[in-house]
Amino acid sequence: MKRLTYRKAAVQWAEALPLGNGRIGAMHYGGVERELFQLNEDTLWSGPPNRDRSYDDKESLRKVRQLIDEQKYGEATDETKNMFGPYAQGYMPLGDLMIHHFQGNDCRRYERMLNIEEAISSIVYHWSGPTAW
Repeated sequence: MKRLTYRKAAVQWAEALPLGNGRIGAMHYGGVERELFQLNEDTLWSGPPNRDRSYDDKESLRKVRQLIDEQKYGEATDETKNMFGPYAQGYMPLGDLMIHHFQGNDCRRYERMLNIEEAISSIVYHWSGPTAW
């Protein structure tokens, strides 16, 4: 089994485990008492709609296609930015999903894993607290 394994919860975004299907995604931080999933989605864009545009989307698309045909991929990428306006970036944050377990943070043998073959993120730990609430 191919997997990434960590012995503690993620503290920063770059340590979290990436999950998603290409349209919607999450970064799984893990945790014992509190698990954090930072969500994003492909239809969320930065920047306001720009009504005062000095360019033509159809003309930009024609240029992009021509540049791709000429294998000028960097220039084609730059030209696509004209169609989005300033500060446009996709997959912006949708929100944080926080799961509170209300059991305390005391555990041992913590493992946070991402099974790459099955695309499953999981957390396993041993907790010796009370069994009844």
